[in-house]
Amino acid sequence: ASAGRLASEQADSSPSAEEPLTVNHGSPVLDAAMSPDGAVLMTVVAGGEAMIWCANTGEPIARLEGDVMSAEFSPDGSRVTGASSAGTAGVWCAASGDRLLDLVGHADDVKSASFSRDGALIATGSCDHTAGVWCATSGRRALTL
Repeated sequence: ASAGRLASEQADSSPSAEEPLTVNHGSPVLDAAMSPDGAVLMTVVAGGEAMIWCANTGEPIARLEGDVMSAEFSPDGSRVTGASSAGTAGVWCAASGDRLLDLVGHADDVKSASFSRDGALIATGSCDHTAGVWCATSGRRALTL
């Protein structure tokens, strides 16, 4: 797939299968993440728009509010996290797109946000020269490095 386009293989990979589904995002896709079960895809495009999609049909599930710069699913697939140029990171419900938490405390753009293996913590990296560790359920900052 070219920049700004998302291609999703059909479940049937036989030679007679239809062409892959293509969705035009209208802007370059900067980040993408698959849910652990492979059923849902999150994309982030230039300009900070983030979308959650059904990976089988290409149908949109939710649009995430905020200026999102990265994409990652929690280990159980129920939540997504994304970094923001506003000095924050966010946590959203993967099924509805509802914003659940704001991780506030960096002094500059947050470039990455990542769940721990058990989903209990989120690590963030920022242009303020720090990394943060946050409680993924309360949003409380646990550590600054």
